[in-house]
Amino acid sequence: MLLSESSAFPGYLALAPTLGTAAVIAGGFTAGRAGPAVLLAVGPVCAVGAISYSLYLWHWPLLVVAEARFGELTTSAGLAVVAASAVPAALTYRYVENPIRRSETLAWQPTRSLQLGAVCTGVAVVAGLAFQLTVWPPAAPPAPPSMALPTVAANGTP
Repeated sequence: MLLSESSAFPGYLALAPTLGTAAVIAGGFTAGRAGPAVLLAVGPVCAVGAISYSLYLWHWPLLVVAEARFGELTTSAGLAVVAASAVPAALTYRYVENPIRRSETLAWQPTRSLQLGAVCTGVAVVAGLAFQLTVWPPAAPPAPPSMALPTVAANGTP
């Protein structure tokens, strides 16, 4: 909330949230009942933690698409898009991430894991290219007006 468009981020400013997160992790359980572990054990916080990676993957593309469709988003609209991204994140966690992570076949056959990774990478590349070629960029802006001087005829009329 303290950063602006002119802030040098990422860069040295990324140290503040990174070190803060490291401090919460390092001191979480040593603080006992007064520490962050109490807050982090609350059901809704655990639920967000469980889908956090899927949420990380979903929120940004949805923000970009919403801004391309509706123009610059207000803070409340941006927060609504991020909140809405929890739906595909939860579905992805339940129907993609967990089944793959808990697959006995993939655990016992590393070649299958690599093949699945290659297929998923290919699908992501094709989907990204399809999006780029069909949806993005939005309609081209109008050409700027010509700055050329009008030509003058020999009799002095333009």
